Amino acid sequence: MKPSSIVLALSLCTALRCGGELSTEAVQAELLDTQGKPIVTISANVVTTASALREGLRGYPELDLGQGLLLRFPVEDTVCITNSGVAFSIEAVYVSTNGRVIAVEAFDAGEVAPRCHGRTAMVLELRPGQLGERAPFEMRLFGEGGPSDKPDRPSSP
Repeated sequence: MKPSSIVLALSLCTALRCGGELSTEAVQAELLDTQGKPIVTISANVVTTASALREGLRGYPELDLGQGLLLRFPVEDTVCITNSGVAFSIEAVYVSTNGRVIAVEAFDAGEVAPRCHGRTAMVLELRPGQLGERAPFEMRLFGEGGPSDKPDRPSSP
């Protein structure tokens, strides 16, 4: 299977758990407008494993304001996201390797239809409405690889 096929297969769902365990890697993701001014900062758990990407947010409570999930893919390619089986709405910010925002998509609770965008290396999922009227242009990450100073949530489905 080609790497792009693997990325597409892995990215068809959202995630918070890593094979039954929560991710311990956390980052602060800052979304900036075209002038480099911050729109919002999100504390996000990071997931990268195939099992985490398959597990999804199913069965978990709605994300809090300022909380998100960062899906990190092995290569920059076309990535498709769906909200199938998730009980709440999300916004998904598709981001390239260099931090440029490719697209922002709003998903209703349980929405099955995938939304795909090329040149994507990461997707930041967050609670809808936090971006306001300003479209994000760039994403910066802080604290990459370090432990989160906020407790992992949720601890069980």
